[in-house]
Amino acid sequence: MGRNSMIEDEKPMTACGNKINDPERYPTALFQGKRVYFCSQACRRAFESDPDGFMAGKVEHPNDED
Repeated sequence: MGRNSMIEDEKPMTACGNKINDPERYPTALFQGKRVYFCSQACRRAFESDPDGFMAGKVEHPNDED
């Protein structure tokens, strides 16, 4: 099972599964035409290194928070 990504008009969650209240405060990217939110810039960089692998849960979530 892959990571959750939420469409903009649904209750937002980060790609790593955390619910968010203020989506405008989180880094984002598009994945397969949908807006994806990330818990940190490091999380987004991990996604950018391998988007398909990250969303499939095959890329380890980073521990650093920037």
